[in-house]
Amino acid sequence: MLGTFFKYIISGSIASIVHLFVLIFLVELFSVNKVIASAIGFCGATFVNYNLQYHWAFSMKGSPHGFFFRRYLMVTLIMLGVNMFIFWWFITYWMIYYFWAQFWAMGIVVLLNFTANRYYTFRKK
Repeated sequence: MLGTFFKYIISGSIASIVHLFVLIFLVELFSVNKVIASAIGFCGATFVNYNLQYHWAFSMKGSPHGFFFRRYLMVTLIMLGVNMFIFWWFITYWMIYYFWAQFWAMGIVVLLNFTANRYYTFRKK
């Protein structure tokens, strides 16, 4: 399990870079609302993350994508809601700079997300 968690952290880190890049790009260059920019970044990172987790972290090669992607999408939508709420809370009530608010929101969501993906999404039938 530690090997899987290590691979999960690496794949999640790559996806997090995508998320943060999109967030900063949209906020700084196009003045998009921070919560909306975070949600768009989260969605972009989702596709990177799914492929890395499916093929590498959880080694699901040869397993049907449709089955796992439906589960992954359900977990991801829940985590998107959790991420958006935490991010919004941090920037609205704690007045944390949006980059750090997103960084801390990711840190909270990562453990919930790993648990859900390990024991639900990528659990073999």
